[in-house]
Amino acid sequence: MRPLNFTVRRDRVRRHAYFLAIVVPAVALSGPPAAVPSVDAVPSYVALRFKESILRWLSHHSDYRLAKDSDCSCDDDLAQARAGWPPEWPPAPDYHPYYIVGDFRGDGAEDVAVGVISQQHPNKFRVLIIHGRPPSGTARKAFLSEELDFRQGLFYGAPRPKPWRLGVGPFESDGVTFEPTRDGYRFSSDDDD
Repeated sequence: MRPLNFTVRRDRVRRHAYFLAIVVPAVALSGPPAAVPSVDAVPSYVALRFKESILRWLSHHSDYRLAKDSDCSCDDDLAQARAGWPPEWPPAPDYHPYYIVGDFRGDGAEDVAVGVISQQHPNKFRVLIIHGRPPSGTARKAFLSEELDFRQGLFYGAPRPKPWRLGVGPFESDGVTFEPTRDGYRFSSDDDD
């Protein structure tokens, strides 16, 4: 009887040792892959130029989802906002309560504001502002507001007087304005001194 040959090539041993020492622990420590929101997580009415930034934010904040028109439970108010209140308020047929675009800081950059809802507090929403890059400088970091009650929407632009500011509030009210500060925004209203 001939003895079995247990000769193993050195390169095979090295590959096996590398796999056991490096690859297996790395896979075990990394855990399951992070959930990346799909493009379907962003409604079709959101402009394409903002979708990537919104998806990036959502992928880093997996507890949140975007607020939808139906979260407002305000069909009559939405119909009125889209029809307008002539002559002061022109029709806004593409109005959505949790999505608005504008230059919220007055720095020449187009920003986007969306409503986001945390799984921890599904009966409230927050305003997420993602800033555009101004002509001179870099874009500011995203801003997330305090929690707000539903049945209110985001507003910006005419026929309000300039300088326009992002506003949020119940329909047919003045609501509050997002006043830019050095570090983000603060709420203000006409009642503030």
